[in-house]
Amino acid sequence: MQGFMVHLSSETNGSLTIPATDRTHTAQDWYKADPINKITLTAHDSKGNTAQDCIVQLKQDATNGFDTRYDSRFLKGYAPQFYALAGDEYLSTNTLPEFNEFLIIDMGFVKNSSGEFTIEAEGLNSMLPRQNVYLKDMKLNYTQDLNKNALYHFTALEGDNPLRFKLLFAEEEHAWSADNIRVFQAYGKLEVHFGKPMDANVQVYNITGQLVLSKAVHQQSSCSLNMQTATGTYVVVVRTPEIIESKKVILF
Repeated sequence: MQGFMVHLSSETNGSLTIPATDRTHTAQDWYKADPINKITLTAHDSKGNTAQDCIVQLKQDATNGFDTRYDSRFLKGYAPQFYALAGDEYLSTNTLPEFNEFLIIDMGFVKNSSGEFTIEAEGLNSMLPRQNVYLKDMKLNYTQDLNKNALYHFTALEGDNPLRFKLLFAEEEHAWSADNIRVFQAYGKLEVHFGKPMDANVQVYNITGQLVLSKAVHQQSSCSLNMQTATGTYVVVVRTPEIIESKKVILF
């Protein structure tokens, strides 16, 4: 008894057809695999017995904005409203390219008719590599380590600021510096991780100073560059409105 919703990515009419030939029948039990790098936060209404899930997960080719392939927009109902923010988007599933100590996810919460609530975190052990995850209550200026206690109990009143919570991957919000930019080779590509979402222009120069590749990114925390299996020593220059940082990398 599972269902799903379909999001139409354009304003034109669309349709979805599942042919009868796609049906499968088997006597073998189907067991779901445990997800990797997926955190489910659930806001429970203890009085009305309703709940609202919000999923935060990791996909290397996702962005920090809304991704039609990976994200889902929040739709409110009778449960308390609980969602992640990505720019102007309210999301019930927020898929990101990277978890790091500089990542901060704003979480919106609006009470329903009840006044007492619990936020429960699941999937913290699925993080590879292991991550510290914290929930910060901006109203009370209190931060809870979800790895030590996955249940957070709180009360809410009418008129509370909806931007009440933040999901952190470090106990305190850290200041960013150019030292947080990392450049490395992975899966046959050149990976550039900025440490936080930013606007940047990434340029790759060979050892003679010739520009071999350039890519602009908008509000992304990482980007992948296809070097077409080129080997050798390169200099990667990251240009932002605030800084210009150079990193040397050897491709093999």
